[in-house]
Amino acid sequence: MLYFYTSELQLNRYNAPMKLINDLLKYIFLINIALFISACGGDSKDKKPEQFVNAVNIKNYGAIGDGIQDDTQAFKAAFSQESSLLIPEGQFRVSQALLIPKTLQVITGTGTLVGTSPQGILKTDITSKGINKLTINGITFQYQPSTDTNIGAIYFNDSSVRNLTIQNSHFTALSNAKWGNAITLVGKKGHHVDNIKITNNTFSNITRAGIEILVRGKNKTKSTDFPDWPAVYFDDTIVSNITISDNTFKHTLGIYYAANREVFNPAISLSGAVNATLIKGNKIDGLYWGIELDGSTKTKVTNNTISTKHSAISISHGSDTNANSTFIEGNTITSAQANDIYVINAHEARSITIDNNSITGLVYLRQTDNFILKNNKLYSKLYTNLVIENASNTKVTNNYLENINPTSNGSVSGKGNSDNSNKITKNRIYVETGNHLTNLSGSSIIFENNTHLSSPQ
Repeated sequence: MLYFYTSELQLNRYNAPMKLINDLLKYIFLINIALFISACGGDSKDKKPEQFVNAVNIKNYGAIGDGIQDDTQAFKAAFSQESSLLIPEGQFRVSQALLIPKTLQVITGTGTLVGTSPQGILKTDITSKGINKLTINGITFQYQPSTDTNIGAIYFNDSSVRNLTIQNSHFTALSNAKWGNAITLVGKKGHHVDNIKITNNTFSNITRAGIEILVRGKNKTKSTDFPDWPAVYFDDTIVSNITISDNTFKHTLGIYYAANREVFNPAISLSGAVNATLIKGNKIDGLYWGIELDGSTKTKVTNNTISTKHSAISISHGSDTNANSTFIEGNTITSAQANDIYVINAHEARSITIDNNSITGLVYLRQTDNFILKNNKLYSKLYTNLVIENASNTKVTNNYLENINPTSNGSVSGKGNSDNSNKITKNRIYVETGNHLTNLSGSSIIFENNTHLSSPQ
């Protein structure tokens, strides 16, 4: 440590100017000490987010967290008494789904909840008073239900859920886990889901859907081509204002379904008139599907990186009301390249803008209306880049299309009753062989002012 000392004799010799210099040096020294302490972290409580400072440790209620003991009763007791709960390091096993009371506002920590109930780990139900404000932060959810279920580790149903934030958490399943979601939020008439933020989480090897948000109720509409599919409910006041951002979805096991069970392994699924959703900055890799928009409306899908085994983005059931008024922009989108796999698969959808994306694979539009594809880069090594079938009012302009399949049909193929309301204009196109632009089976799409390139760019 440095010391600054000035004798009375020296002060008399140098008078006031020296005293001022000495005092100044002492002041600078104290400031540096304070900055050093601050840089080292200071009091650890200062680093803790203010809303979590008063979180009560679940071990105060007798939870063990050794991965063996059933801690269900400890959680039930804590949930009934506390508004803010801390789950520390450890594996806390719960054999029953834990009902979230309206009074509980924070669940935070670094611990793991291991759940085996087919009803989920955290839930609301018809007996619940709903959620008005809840933050779930930093928790690991290991969901291993005892039987197959379409319910999630977090399953909020049959009550209103408002002002919910799920952040910095990890959702995972074991390699031999049964079928189950990570997060399931359900809205229905009288039970609204509103102002939801799911951000900065990781989803590893989830056996069903990473995030499934859906609307259920009366006055349903079925698909005309697929009457056996579940009906969706078009009421855009029930589920709205959803943000799903900066999450990572990873699947490395290659296991998506068992015998006689449907294939359903999307990162994100919005079903029914889920309204005003932002899906931004997520990384999706290795899942069977990427993002499913099944009747959702006013959705923005932006700046995501998506690489899937099957469809990267699926858009459907948008022919009723104004469902599927959606923007897909600034994404990097890739799917496995096979002739029966569509990187973007749109069916009965309307009012979609696909802008400024990098898309590798086959884009297929069936019975769609008012689609705009502009400023994209479309790459394919399949029989074509884009198929437009029984569609209307499609505008494909200012894109770069490249197809390197030596036996391809070209870059754009019109099929069925796709009439001259569909226009392919001002695109730059490279195909290794075959026709650049083709009308098949009665289609009369207009192709004009496109530039055919002699080499890829």
